[in-house]
Amino acid sequence: MQCSSALPRTATTPSVVALYSATHVEAGPHVVKSPGVGWVRLSHPLMEGSLARLGEAVGANDIVALIQVGPLMLPVHASSDGTITVLLVNEGDTVDFDAPLLHLQSSPPA
Repeated sequence: MQCSSALPRTATTPSVVALYSATHVEAGPHVVKSPGVGWVRLSHPLMEGSLARLGEAVGANDIVALIQVGPLMLPVHASSDGTITVLLVNEGDTVDFDAPLLHLQSSPPA
């Protein structure tokens, strides 16, 4: 039996182009969605100030809100660098999984 170190290319093997397309974020508006069911918290109860405000610039993976599920706080991360253009929820609103929370206008790549 002969063993080859190279894996055969199949239809399910992703190409470099497919991987780039899946991770590349285009400039334009993005909807940031809820990671779970719970209550929206736009600020942490133990900290002063908002996590993110309308018109504020945020970085990719910055925490822009929290979803409270009982005592647990689930972070909501920005999907890319950009500016918060629309808040679709208010403090204390109840949301479902994958509910839209805010719009983020991403910056074009440099």
